[in-house]
Amino acid sequence: APRPSRGRFIQAAVQFVDDRMNPIVVKELRQAVQSRFVTIVLVLFLAVELFTIAAFMLASDNIGADFQMGRNVFITLEAMLLGTCLLFVPLYAGIRLAAERSATNVDLLFITTIRPASIIWGKFLAGLIVTVLIYSVCAPFMVLTYLLRGIDIPTILLVLGIDLLVIIAAMQLALLVASMRLTLVLKILLAILAFNAVIGLFSMTVSITAEMLYFGGSPDFGSWDFWGPALAIVTLCLTGIGLMFFFSVALISPPSSNRALGVRLYLTLVWIVSGAVCYLVAVAY
Repeated sequence: APRPSRGRFIQAAVQFVDDRMNPIVVKELRQAVQSRFVTIVLVLFLAVELFTIAAFMLASDNIGADFQMGRNVFITLEAMLLGTCLLFVPLYAGIRLAAERSATNVDLLFITTIRPASIIWGKFLAGLIVTVLIYSVCAPFMVLTYLLRGIDIPTILLVLGIDLLVIIAAMQLALLVASMRLTLVLKILLAILAFNAVIGLFSMTVSITAEMLYFGGSPDFGSWDFWGPALAIVTLCLTGIGLMFFFSVALISPPSSNRALGVRLYLTLVWIVSGAVCYLVAVAY
């Protein structure tokens, strides 16, 4: 029998991926691409970055003798990137989910055959892709600050990873708040508290990364003294994000379903894994 051509194989692979794509992701990204708001934010963000770098270079009397310019430019760009993503992405994801949870559009979540976990995951993944899109605009400029001296590439990538983890946590927090069925007054109060939490998260992240860049020096990426605490912090953050995810799924699930099952299974799994890790660490040390 003749072998299928390479073009048919690629077409079949694309069709396979397309059939299993989360429809919520497709809908959200299609509307984001067609939205002028996303395009305007990206263009303005690019223009502000170019203006910022040009202003730093014009303000310096002697670029060749300034060994801190790259670090200063990087911290400024990082604050712009983190502030934009923390303000835009959680707001974008949360408002869209809250609109579908409103009294006028509540049927959109209950007449669909899509599982509640797929809905939250689709909203989360769409926000993550928008974040990557914003990163693709800002990250090249931040990496180029290496040429201005005062910072190295591994440290740049480390700070970008920290910012991404913070943005993901804020986005999932926004989805959790948007999943709650509350009165208008309680929604406003909860939104204010969530906004204050995001502001505090922004200030804390910028302060920690700036202190690390100015006083901490370049981390030793070849030592377990770095990777041990780093992996512990990342695991703790991802565990909290996962817990908020399962809480969001439980909140949008129909009242007739077993809402607490996913949360209980997740907490049980976290309890077993954390207990095993603590036991191994205690035995090793």
